[in-house]
Amino acid sequence: MKFPASLAAFLCGLVLLSGFADAAAPIKPRKSGERGTEVLVELTPEGVKLEAEYTAMLERAREDLKKAVPAVDEVKKAAILGLLEAELGAAKEVAALDKALRNTRASEDKYTALVEKLRSAPAKVAAHEKKLQEALALPESDPAKAKLVTDTTKQVERAKADLAKLPKDVENAKVAFENAGTEEAKLTKEAEVANQACATAKADTWNALDALGLGDLLGSDKLDAKLATFIVLSEGQPRFLAQFAQQGPENKKILDQLLSDTPLMLQMIVGDGPYWGKYGEAMEIYQAIQKASPKASEGVLQRMAVAVSLVHAVPMTERGAGDPKLAAKKIDPVKRYLSYEKAFLAGELDPAFKDLSTWELTNVVDGEDSDEAFAWAREMMRSYRPDLIGRDYNDLRYSQVVDAEIQYTSQFVGEDRPELMFMQNVLANGGICGRRAFFGRFVLRAFGIPTTARKEPGHATLCQWSPDGWIPYLGGNWGGRAMIDRYGRDSHFLANSQARENEQEFMRVKRAQWIGDLMGEPMVFGLHDPKFKPQFWYAVSLAEQSRAGDGKKANIRNALPIHSSVEAAAADRAVTVDSAGVITIPAVATKIPADNIAPAAWGAHPAVTFMESNLGGMQLHYSRYGGTQMLKYTFDAPKAGAYELTSRIASTRWDMNLLVSANGSALVTMPIPFNSGLWQTSQPILVELKAGTNTLSFARAEDMRKGIAIRDFRLKPVK
Repeated sequence: MKFPASLAAFLCGLVLLSGFADAAAPIKPRKSGERGTEVLVELTPEGVKLEAEYTAMLERAREDLKKAVPAVDEVKKAAILGLLEAELGAAKEVAALDKALRNTRASEDKYTALVEKLRSAPAKVAAHEKKLQEALALPESDPAKAKLVTDTTKQVERAKADLAKLPKDVENAKVAFENAGTEEAKLTKEAEVANQACATAKADTWNALDALGLGDLLGSDKLDAKLATFIVLSEGQPRFLAQFAQQGPENKKILDQLLSDTPLMLQMIVGDGPYWGKYGEAMEIYQAIQKASPKASEGVLQRMAVAVSLVHAVPMTERGAGDPKLAAKKIDPVKRYLSYEKAFLAGELDPAFKDLSTWELTNVVDGEDSDEAFAWAREMMRSYRPDLIGRDYNDLRYSQVVDAEIQYTSQFVGEDRPELMFMQNVLANGGICGRRAFFGRFVLRAFGIPTTARKEPGHATLCQWSPDGWIPYLGGNWGGRAMIDRYGRDSHFLANSQARENEQEFMRVKRAQWIGDLMGEPMVFGLHDPKFKPQFWYAVSLAEQSRAGDGKKANIRNALPIHSSVEAAAADRAVTVDSAGVITIPAVATKIPADNIAPAAWGAHPAVTFMESNLGGMQLHYSRYGGTQMLKYTFDAPKAGAYELTSRIASTRWDMNLLVSANGSALVTMPIPFNSGLWQTSQPILVELKAGTNTLSFARAEDMRKGIAIRDFRLKPVK
């Protein structure tokens, strides 16, 4: 029996529930509403006057706005809050049933998977047996024969043992699935009823909200100028604004210009404002960017200029690699902007970058790594894993490099090299959840994809933007006890991001929040905050947010797909010989192994993959999951003799090599060059060829624990 592909109940429960009853850390605003650890500086006489001036401006804005905001009867306020509580209760029931349904569904998934495994098991045994026969047929002089026979014999034995055990496993899973069928039908009906109750509760809240007559207030921009001024002054705080402005006439002028520019203030505060409410510093950065680049005044580059100014209003320290001098370096926000501008104009960023909002861009430009590190990441991915650039967004474009390349182990972290960038060390040596999540966010930022940290209890994960909505990665799906800075529960962040997809409707959410700030209400970004219950205006904002996001499905990643090779055309496989007798063998001029799937902790990976190369033509990727696969190349040499063998290779670690045999000769070690995933030509080794047909064989050394990309091999005759 199949379950509904997507339950509206799941969405409703996700937006409203996700662990409301669980304890969690209180929300810590990330970009506004607090001043961090800033040190108070004594105000000069001029500073005292400025503080009084900003305080007066703030109070005037407060008084004017309170006169303009209609009073709401306390009984009606209580009714709205009561409806939200009822909505929450309905959502809790929906979420509980959805969890039970998903647990029940696991029995079907297990049964289906085992049936498929049993269907394919005989073919798997046959494939291993064929591989064993090929190994046994190798000449005794082949130095790789003994190990290949041992390995393939073990593979045959395991495959036969699995085949013998599978029928009983399938029968047990079938019984469990059939027993679950009755429970599934019962739960499905209950979920339908609960889902309808949840939808009714939401509609009741929206109807009551409409009856309050606040539509004109929240749907109109008539108070936006005063609201923007109030928010900037209140979040910035007159004391700290004066501290900035007293530094000189130019600083005072910068603040005056911001306070007179309503569209820019609105752009900043809709983007969640600058860290620690440092509006003066943000405006200073924004103007510096405008002076540095004539392109920063419109379109996505203007939005990016604002995003950089918000994120870097509090100076960020560049992530070093253990060197104290590097660790103390501050990120230059103007250079950060210019580096992204350069990459964007060069076509190096994701095509979706041009349409991102200011808020989304704040989640791109907030990385702690250097601009040079981001440039390296783009070149590394184009050289070493171009196939992951072309993935579908929901197949985790870019970030899937984590599961493909970053080993989940802390065993080798002690081998980090101080001369390398931190992320180059992560690529080389792996790491557990923190380093893997850092690397995923780093690669996404490098290509201009918004991403943010998503913390689960005892575990670091991330979520990333996609055209179909944000996706969680490296941990569980949306909900549970995962947290995102400023928003608290990840479900709060998700609901906020979904509401932002409709800019006009989202402004109703923000205006209700700003009026809540005006009334002194605590910031509450969702119903699941264990510390605060929303007061009236923030309750209104949550109801408006729910309405703006109604019908939007939570985006979850696809099952990690097995990478498929691009078929190599005859021209890409052609071996050439130039006038000097140099033989060039494309890496793809070999056969994909018959048993090419390597199981891993997260999905399955091919041992060998063909893909388009940034050098032109095709390249081969030899996965870190590749085991002892052998690559063989048959070609003609114009004359016999010694040849210098080199290869264009991109590798991610410094202590790897390939074992090479020419025509069944003794193995020769070929050191693999190390350039942090960028192309480099290996040092030459000598091999003996005969005139006419030759065979070169390449095998992984047993201690080669990372992957390599290979463009080609070259054989230069020794004179």
